[in-house]
Amino acid sequence: MVIRLSSAGIRLAGFWLFLGGTLLGGVFFWFSPFMGILAWVLAFLFFLYCLLCYLPGLEILIDETELCIRSGFVFPCIKRIPLRALCGVVRYSSPLSRAMGCQSLLLYAGGGLACLLPALSMADADAITCLLQGGQP
Repeated sequence: MVIRLSSAGIRLAGFWLFLGGTLLGGVFFWFSPFMGILAWVLAFLFFLYCLLCYLPGLEILIDETELCIRSGFVFPCIKRIPLRALCGVVRYSSPLSRAMGCQSLLLYAGGGLACLLPALSMADADAITCLLQGGQP
């Protein structure tokens, strides 16, 4: 099973990144106008990179034995987690994400937090949760 972020999930993650960068720039601007403008520019560049390169390229592959997460454009990263190592799934959503039809998953392994799967569609979150609990999606 291959899962990619939906366009609503990408917009939701972009909104939170933009909001965080704007607030952080405002705090730095309070200390020094130069630092604030620099923080806003860097936050905007990070926002563009995430919105145009990173989030559309995020891919979740699940087969019989492992969960594989491929991410990154400039610096590609592949994270493989055996399904037998996963011991917990936490689903959460904010009111905004529920309005957009998205949910995020925290996957736990034996040693602690394994990974965060951000802004998945409700159907994809249901399928992953069902699969990790031993059922068929």
